[in-house]
Order: sequence, then C-alpha cells, then structure tokens
Amino acid sequence: MVLKNKIKPILIITVIIFLIQSCEEFYFVDCDSCNKSEPRECTLEVLLGDFGLANPYTVSIYKGTVENGILIHHFETYNSIVELKVKLNAEYSAVATITIGDKLYKSYDSARPKVKIDNTSCEYNCYIVLDKTLNLKIKG
Repeated sequence: MVLKNKIKPILIITVIIFLIQSCEEFYFVDCDSCNKSEPRECTLEVLLGDFGLANPYTVSIYKGTVENGILIHHFETYNSIVELKVKLNAEYSAVATITIGDKLYKSYDSARPKVKIDNTSCEYNCYIVLDKTLNLKIKG
C-alpha cells in the first residue's frame, strides 16, 4: 500500500514530462503548394475583422516589440485582411486601433515567422513557414 502511494505520483510526473517534451506544432503538408527551396521572406497576414467596413483601422507594425521595436509600417485601412512581405526569423508585433461610436478599441498581437523543414511527407524536402499571422481582430 505504501509502495503504491509513492509510485503513483512518480508515474504521473513522468507522464506529464513525457507529454510536454513530445508536443510539437501540428501542421498539414500540401506537397503541391510547399516551398521546395528555403524561403528568406514570407507574407505576414494581418487579420483585422469586419468593424473596419464603416470606420478605418489605424495599424502600426513593428519589427520587435511594440514598446521597443522599430516602426516598419503605419497605415489606415478599411480592409479586413492586409498582407505584407517580411523577413523570416524576426519578431513582428502590431497594434490596431479603431473608433466605433465614441469608443476607441485597441488590439495587440505578435508573431515570429520561421521555417520548418518536413522531409517525411513529400518526395522532397518541403519548407513550411509557421507563425505568420497577426490576429488583430476586435472582439465585441
């Protein structure tokens, strides 16, 4: 009985450590549309939502953090999605603001686009760009 009580916590901790170490990002590989050579840049997708149909969003995109980064894009848009070309392996952060009625709404997000090589799903090495979306949708 005493031995069972000591083994159970050790077993639980071992299983938790195993699960944490074995977790990887899940992604689907479409061999027809994958990059066959390693990309140096990617398209960063900025999702803004539908509130901008009547009022424009003001968007600021930084290389680095909002607080300490370098402003690389600043614009107003009525679009719900904006795409920008950026370099890989760098952190990008953004803030979007929109005024609806007499209220100002702000949204923040960051991403670090990076490349993952998949050499098991296709007949050739497939370079997949991950973490390439800034979700700045206002929830309301």
